[in-house]
Amino acid sequence: MNHSELINYIKWAPLFYAAYFLRIYPTSFYVFDVYFIILLCKILPRFGNSVFKQHLPCGLLFFFAILIGLSNGQEPGEQSDLLGFLSASYRYFQIVSFVAILTWIARTNKARVELQPFYWIFLFCSAFPLLYAIAGIIFFPEQVLVAGRLAGYFGNPNAFGSYICLLIAPLSIILKGIGQLNVRVVAVLAFGLLGSFGLVSSGSNSYWILCALSLSVVVMLGIKSWAAKIALIAVAVIMGVLTLTFLANSALIENLDDFRGLKRTSKLWEAISGSQSTDELGSSSLRVELLLASLRLWSENWMNFLFGIGLGQSPLLIGPEFGGRVTAHNAIVVLLLETGLVGFGCLIRLLLIPAKALRITGPTVSLFICYWVAGMGTPHVYLPFLWGGIIYACFVSVCQSKGRGGIRRNRASTKQGILSKVDL
Repeated sequence: MNHSELINYIKWAPLFYAAYFLRIYPTSFYVFDVYFIILLCKILPRFGNSVFKQHLPCGLLFFFAILIGLSNGQEPGEQSDLLGFLSASYRYFQIVSFVAILTWIARTNKARVELQPFYWIFLFCSAFPLLYAIAGIIFFPEQVLVAGRLAGYFGNPNAFGSYICLLIAPLSIILKGIGQLNVRVVAVLAFGLLGSFGLVSSGSNSYWILCALSLSVVVMLGIKSWAAKIALIAVAVIMGVLTLTFLANSALIENLDDFRGLKRTSKLWEAISGSQSTDELGSSSLRVELLLASLRLWSENWMNFLFGIGLGQSPLLIGPEFGGRVTAHNAIVVLLLETGLVGFGCLIRLLLIPAKALRITGPTVSLFICYWVAGMGTPHVYLPFLWGGIIYACFVSVCQSKGRGGIRRNRASTKQGILSKVDL
């Protein structure tokens, strides 16, 4: 497989990532998974030994750690959630595989790439889940609302908030490559409106804060132009004013009895403005208790500390204390609990391997930071519809840097050719 064939496969990744909700009934196997398996079969025969040598030890140690954790986490007589373990392991295997593919592309691809199709496919597919959620409120609310909160096809309002948060950094890279200023302005405004409405309707209070934090990281690291920084801040302010104006219309919100997401966001604004106690926000105390329970279980003994309790097991062990299958609303803490210090360290190492192959810039650093920021409000960031955009933006960033390098090399060679002719 040459690079043009590989790029054709990668180019369609966002389409499958946007169609992730197309479940192959009755399992949790998705269209994205079919794409992933085909891609892996095409790529594996072409992988260089150097990529395998770097990824294999850390990958094997990571999966060795989570296997020990699965056998370690249960008390005698308790049954582990084997299906949850296999599902979570498969999703992490996908992350590791895409990171390895990205490393290989960054090291071996010397050709310039026409990126415009990538940008448009990504913009369409990133907007699709947001548009689907909004359309669902009108046409099929029972499919997109969870307890009166907008969740789209993510099944969880916090996962929906995480998706919006994770879009900020990739969009900054994708939009930078679009030459037409008017298209960039329209895209920023459109995603700003869609994202603001999604956050308001989901009632995910934590993701208002985390989105603001991600936006700050992107402004500081991901954007060089001061004009672009000011423009993005201005758009954020406009979206904030529109949101607050909407929330100030309390009469409208009170009439929407079945739309709890709006009411939760309205209470957040009232707490920020000082007109209501933060105790009325609801789930903050429960989240702290879940977080502390997770940390206690992790530090309970040296086996838990080093190897964790097994992927997908934390809801089984922590949940009963809180009356259901729940775990800490923090992917970093959940990952540390389920994989232990050894597994967590190996996964971080695997994610950092492409750093040597990537062109390290502010935007690529902001992608990595924003991924972990978005994980601070949900345990679900191992799912492809959440990390897919980050990996894809890394791939586009690699192609952008290769393209610029190609231009510089071509100019240098042209200049050298002219000088040699002058010498003659």
